[in-house]
Amino acid sequence: GGGGGGGGGGGGASERRMAPLVVPLPQGGRVQLSSRGAYAFRVRFLPGDGVNETDPPAIDTPMVNPMHPDIPFELIADGADPSRLVGIRLSFGSVLVSDNGTLQL
Repeated sequence: GGGGGGGGGGGGASERRMAPLVVPLPQGGRVQLSSRGAYAFRVRFLPGDGVNETDPPAIDTPMVNPMHPDIPFELIADGADPSRLVGIRLSFGSVLVSDNGTLQL
């Protein structure tokens, strides 16, 4: 993705992983990013802050049921703050959460 604060440039964190990345939204709530199968992103919107045990669970999405297993992805760090993870990268593209909470493909 392009430059700009909040994940636009996306320096890379070279770590590859399977566990979803959870990014807090400035408006409240969180976005969970992961792969789904070998050829898709999975984006889940989660209510709450993730700290409170009464937060409702993520909604299951049985209509997205690929034939292939999920694949590991690379984490993308914020260009201005490398300790802040803002997105994921797969071989076919990336998805990031900007500073204002919008998704960028």
